[in-house]
Amino acid sequence: MDNSKTWLISGGTGLVGTRLREMLTKRGDHVRILSRTAGKSSKGVSFFVWNPEIEEIPDEAILGADVVVNLAGAGVADARWTASRKHEIRESRISATRTLVKAMTRLGLKIPLISASAVGFYGDCGDELVLESRPPASTFLAEVCVAWEKEAQAYPGRTVLLRIGIVLSEKGGALPELSKTMPLGIAGWLAKQPLWYPWIHLDDLCRMIVFSGENAICTGPYNAAAPQPLALKDLIKAIITAGKFKALAVPVPPLSLRLAMGEMSDMLLSSQRCSADKIMKIGFQFSFPDAASALKAIYDRT
Repeated sequence: MDNSKTWLISGGTGLVGTRLREMLTKRGDHVRILSRTAGKSSKGVSFFVWNPEIEEIPDEAILGADVVVNLAGAGVADARWTASRKHEIRESRISATRTLVKAMTRLGLKIPLISASAVGFYGDCGDELVLESRPPASTFLAEVCVAWEKEAQAYPGRTVLLRIGIVLSEKGGALPELSKTMPLGIAGWLAKQPLWYPWIHLDDLCRMIVFSGENAICTGPYNAAAPQPLALKDLIKAIITAGKFKALAVPVPPLSLRLAMGEMSDMLLSSQRCSADKIMKIGFQFSFPDAASALKAIYDRT
């Protein structure tokens, strides 16, 4: 009996989508990737071209899918936040989500929709333990997350919103940036107190996506962050230890970051001690609940 599933992934060529595809195909599932350009299909993986800016998506990409995972969106840290870049960050998420939801609704589907969001929803929360019930902040990233989630919530079927923290992986995301000066013997940490960073190992995030798609009890927003958030200074020290760097952790004034990055610095200066209790209470178990084990697994691979 074939118990394999078919997963449709938008944003399937990025850091998270690529690893999710690997995990799904390894267990025998089928993966469909929505891409703006034609990709090379392989065993268990098919590519479909779409254009969310004009709400263009082939029906055959969606029909027969068991779960839809929405990861599409322009990278928030890829370029300075000019007015045009902010527009692209916002509209890329809205158009992709709206295109998926409209097509799924038009086709009368009620399959699960797992849609990415971000802990930027909460803004700077200081030492507060952040639950999913906390109202959104009024920052740019929070406004983007609110609009993003609103589009996903228009879907009449089961919808899960994963508010993703800092993804740890040797292949991309925050870790290469946090550690890039360590081989030179120095590691900067932002001297702002408090400054909690909600992190998650890439594999745990992908496992959470799969868990959300397969468990009907999952609905609404969940913090996609490990149960043991760290102050940035402690995260930097954990990276130095796991990576066996001979580096000195030194404080960096937040003002220097604001001068260098402008409004984009809000992303790095927001403290979010996110709780993972909601997803854990319905049965999700982290393979890497603490940063030491997560970073050890990453650096052991490299």
